[in-house]
Amino acid sequence: MNERDRDRYSRQIRFCGIGLSGQQRLLEARVAVVGCGALGSFQVGALLRAGVRRLVLVDRDYVELNNLQRQWLYDEEDAECARPKAEAAARHLLQIDGESQAEPVVADLDARNIGEILDGVHLILDGTDNFETRYLINDFAVQRGIFWIYGGAVGSYGIAMPIVPGSTCCFSCLYPQPPAGVQSTCETAGVVNVLTSNDRILSGERSTAASLRTPVRGLHHDHRRLGWRNETGTPTGSSSRLRGVWTQTFFPSRRPAPGADQPLRAQRGTDPLPWQAGRSSPAEETTSAARRGSSE
Repeated sequence: MNERDRDRYSRQIRFCGIGLSGQQRLLEARVAVVGCGALGSFQVGALLRAGVRRLVLVDRDYVELNNLQRQWLYDEEDAECARPKAEAAARHLLQIDGESQAEPVVADLDARNIGEILDGVHLILDGTDNFETRYLINDFAVQRGIFWIYGGAVGSYGIAMPIVPGSTCCFSCLYPQPPAGVQSTCETAGVVNVLTSNDRILSGERSTAASLRTPVRGLHHDHRRLGWRNETGTPTGSSSRLRGVWTQTFFPSRRPAPGADQPLRAQRGTDPLPWQAGRSSPAEETTSAARRGSSE
């Protein structure tokens, strides 16, 4: 790390939970953001300012005037030129940090190109607006043992969920099937602009920790529980607090990833999930771990 970077990130380095070694890891991290809309555009800016210069930006859409209300990185010139979001984001990131190494990818992420586009990343952030792409990211991340964060925002509410293959439940555990019927979107239900930044802040702590490849001291707090109810609406318990995210290394590359020997599914169907071959699911393992730790 040179003197210029030491000065640039001095306030972050002074935070005892990161320090000089943590900042160096941020500078070495490579993060992919799939979807550069309301959530993704805010996140790439925050990550770059934190020191993550190696960013892969994936989005096929173009900037429109109605994006500017909530997509913090773009301006009127981008909308007037109908500039691709990935390219516009990369352009603005260079204005924030001249050493930005953002790689814009103007394309749909699918089963044919995901291996090439996301090859070598340490973390994947979800800025998409559809479940098919999220299932695809989940399958790829579980297969490769890559940490990823699911996020969404619509109306006045948002959600962020960190997923560590082998340590927490995965997206398919939470949503075995896509929600039925027409789902609300920003286009149909609108969205409050500050929500998109707040939702990214919720996952931003996890993003920083993931890029550091180690828990960040000082950011450890109780995460929101996921409540489960049966068909009558009666609570049936709750998931763990995803404590595995904080008690284990974020990148479990030293141990085989669940389903590493399984082919990536081109699209969701009836293919068994990697842990359905007589092994406990990540959700079951996480719940067991939480029960063991409840008496600590």
